[in-house]
Amino acid sequence: MIEARLLDDREVQLVQRCLEAVASGRFFPQWEFETLFGLSQKEVQAIAGRWPHNAAERSTETAVINAVAHLYGYPHGQEDEIRNNVGAEPASLGRLLEKLRSISKP
Repeated sequence: MIEARLLDDREVQLVQRCLEAVASGRFFPQWEFETLFGLSQKEVQAIAGRWPHNAAERSTETAVINAVAHLYGYPHGQEDEIRNNVGAEPASLGRLLEKLRSISKP
């Protein structure tokens, strides 16, 4: 689970935008979505709709970390579109990913 209280407001909002971007279906092919995220697109949409109130749920942790990780490193060549949709530079996503991993509790 993610200890959302350890995220500042900017980070909480960035996670929200990452979840929404991923759930939109814009960056990842539908046929590969569940393999990449361990969740269906509809499940990620539902998680995005409840973030950060559901941060303690295991499925939320899976969705959040995978959303940030895949936006950071997977859709190569889409940096400008990610920047425009998420409002963050790749380096910011990398730092957020490191923090999320560090505040996730088993």
